[in-house]
Amino acid sequence: MTDLNAVLLGGRITKDAVLEKTKEDVSMVKISMAVNRSVKKKDSEEWEDKTCFVDLAPIYGKYAESMVKYLTKGTYITVKAILDMDSWTDTEGKKHQQLKVVPENGSINPWIGYKKKNEGESAEDVKEETTITSEPSEGSIF
Repeated sequence: MTDLNAVLLGGRITKDAVLEKTKEDVSMVKISMAVNRSVKKKDSEEWEDKTCFVDLAPIYGKYAESMVKYLTKGTYITVKAILDMDSWTDTEGKKHQQLKVVPENGSINPWIGYKKKNEGESAEDVKEETTITSEPSEGSIF
């Protein structure tokens, strides 16, 4: 039986995405995002933002090529992903592990025109979501 492995993130891109090529000449884009949450200050009625910086696993192929122009610094995106453990041994024989956030194919949705809400702005000032999709990956739970 397969267990549930699902991550849903919403946040802002921290730097412009750049289209790169792998050794095999496959298009690739790496994305970093900042995800904020509000937490109440200890012994206070005030709230503060805490930011978690997340490096997503790269996206590849035609999907990467079609998305790169939308993935600019400050753009708000939502991402459906899974967690995957990457393990390797370095040249000195030391073992390493890294938990990766792997976007589901077609699940990165930039909210074109969505701007940070400033004081005095209403929710009506926020523009609608723009979704760019491709075929879902095999075995996708989304």
